[in-house]
Amino acid sequence: MNALEHPDAAAQALAAIPFLAPLAPVDLAKLAGVLEDHWFDAGTVVFEAGGKGDALYIMREGTAERRVAGSRIGLIAPPEVFGELALLTDQPRSSSVVALTPIRVWVLPQNRVQMLLRAEPELLFDMSRAIGMDLAKARHALGEVQRELDQWVMERMAALPPEQRSLVEAVALFEAVPRRVLARLAGMADAGAMPDVAGMGPLLQERDGQFAVPAAIRHALLRRLEAQDRRQGIALHVRDVARDLEHEGDQPAAIAAYRAADAEANAQRLLAGAPRSAPGLDSPTGNVAGALAAASRKRTAAWRRTTGMALALMPLLFWSMAPPPGLSAAGWHALLALVAAAILFATEALPEAIVALGLLGVWVVGGVVPARAALDGFATQAWVLVLAVLTVGVAVGNSGLLYRVALLALGRKPAGFARRCLTLALVGTAVTPTLPNATSRAALAAPMVREVAEALGYAPGGRAATGLALASLIGFGQMAGLFLTGSSVGILVHGLLPPELRREFDFGGWFAAALPLHAVLFVTSLWAVFWLYRVDDAGLHGGDRLALQRAVLGPMRRTEKLCLAVMVGLIAGFLTEPWHGIHGAWIGVAALVVLATGGALDTTMLRTGVNWPFLVFFGVITSLATVFQALQVDAWLAASLAGPIGAVGANSLVFCIALAIVGFALSFVIRWQAAAPLLTLIALPLAGAAHVNPFVVALICLVATQVWFLPYQSTVYLAFYHGSGELFTHRAARALAWLWGPLVLLAIAAAWPVWRMMGLVW
Repeated sequence: MNALEHPDAAAQALAAIPFLAPLAPVDLAKLAGVLEDHWFDAGTVVFEAGGKGDALYIMREGTAERRVAGSRIGLIAPPEVFGELALLTDQPRSSSVVALTPIRVWVLPQNRVQMLLRAEPELLFDMSRAIGMDLAKARHALGEVQRELDQWVMERMAALPPEQRSLVEAVALFEAVPRRVLARLAGMADAGAMPDVAGMGPLLQERDGQFAVPAAIRHALLRRLEAQDRRQGIALHVRDVARDLEHEGDQPAAIAAYRAADAEANAQRLLAGAPRSAPGLDSPTGNVAGALAAASRKRTAAWRRTTGMALALMPLLFWSMAPPPGLSAAGWHALLALVAAAILFATEALPEAIVALGLLGVWVVGGVVPARAALDGFATQAWVLVLAVLTVGVAVGNSGLLYRVALLALGRKPAGFARRCLTLALVGTAVTPTLPNATSRAALAAPMVREVAEALGYAPGGRAATGLALASLIGFGQMAGLFLTGSSVGILVHGLLPPELRREFDFGGWFAAALPLHAVLFVTSLWAVFWLYRVDDAGLHGGDRLALQRAVLGPMRRTEKLCLAVMVGLIAGFLTEPWHGIHGAWIGVAALVVLATGGALDTTMLRTGVNWPFLVFFGVITSLATVFQALQVDAWLAASLAGPIGAVGANSLVFCIALAIVGFALSFVIRWQAAAPLLTLIALPLAGAAHVNPFVVALICLVATQVWFLPYQSTVYLAFYHGSGELFTHRAARALAWLWGPLVLLAIAAAWPVWRMMGLVW
């Protein structure tokens, strides 16, 4: 945006562009953050024909013209969009654009155009319709030119002697004819004795040692030969020449002649026997490397699936074995089924939801528990709560409220790098309890962070962009354990606690107990970001773009206001649950009713936005706790592990640190969504012997398994990385990733004295 232009004026100009009319205000605001404002003087070439289509242009002021081969074919005036054909076809630009007067344009980079078209398919239809209209006009004009050209070619051909006329017609079958082939077509045995090409100009011309009929004239000649039904006869003559050249051992020339004569089978036969380095040969078309890579990925996936299934069957081989002392046969079978499921989780042989349903099937068909007990997790208030808060998160994410909050939080005045990182981390932390799926929250926030980074002038892949992204990841992803509704995994872990502890550690109780650990983790990790990725960003304030984005966004819409009110009411309802006694699940259901009534939630959002596979997984894992308690598997695990934990159980801090390290190790083989509840199930029976409240055990299991020493370990990190359009690299993020584990241990050690004062450890 021009520094002298008021943001409101630029916003009105942007909103007036017909091409962008289908966009919602929030999408238009995101777009405004990446538009580049350019001026071109009169006579300046904006782009050349044949160049790469790397951007879309929107004319704001002035007039330009399209040119092909130096001739004007059309004018461009505001608010016309140009440069779109090369983007859609991924072909070189078909025309040049030259400024007739001083012009001002908005430039939208190619990657942003592609993202925009994926998000708004209607724009693709509008763009295609506009291109179709232009093509219709061009075809009409081309028809007139073609008739004139055909007449001119016929006159020039008629003026040639018969032998030259026949030679030009034969050469018209080639895009470019080698010297030796041209000599043979002219009936000359010696390639050095060339026909008089100058006498056939401009119908036949020499270029870089080869000869060709200019493209427009060539097509005119081919149309004439087709109309007179003479092309096949000329092709037979060219095929005879190709056969002679093959017998003489000149394979490159023979292949060129065979292809011109439409004898592709003969050309491929020669290619199959020719060395790869033979001059003049083109390798077969097709993305061989891409096909090989795709085939390799399929083989890897098939190998992983087969290996995972085979390994998962191994524990079931012990099904008929006598159970260990102190464990019932049903408990032994439940434990074996869980081990088999854990193997499938670790190898990712099957989707998690399918594995969870398979676990249900083994329980019921194997006679471990009745179907009613196996499905107990789906009949809990916790399952309804997860469904409700996930759906509320979908509505809030679609409303654009999150993007508005980020823009407002960044302020109207330029700020330094550290303040911007802190702002986005705080915004992410603030919205965490209202968007309970951490992976989805990261995926929603990531594009917004990229928009902000680009608006601030931070180059993708640079230190500033990486630091801003990782600070946002801390707030939007890694602070999930601070709130009961910060993640669906957290709600799942909460559901594994005994009923009396679930009542004690409701929304407010959870927050108070989790705050000491997360406050230390938040401060130390942000300090690490400031130190690892510090930059001197003087002059990179991006204030103009942020102001334009706020102006384009305009006042809050009704759906945003409704979502904001519902979010405030939802949090208030959770916090006051000890007074009114209404479980959070039903407060969430009430929020859904309000959102649906107000038009902020519809069936499509419910069907496509909610993570239903996770809800299936959640219900089964919650049932697992019930099954273990009913079969006394948890008591058997506690008794079996009492000896090994004796060495560390005498000191609650040592136990907490050891439990976190186990969580780190488990995260290498099982993802967070499965690792946290599985580790919680195993560790909860040990809490009493280790002098630790079961809530602290569950919290440490939740936080310790949410690491990403390697990218594949965390779906939250991967969702943020890919959602940001790879704003940063894995290599650049590695420093903070490796530091995260020690910071978690430091936070546990720092929180331990506070927990002791709170009576959570002793």
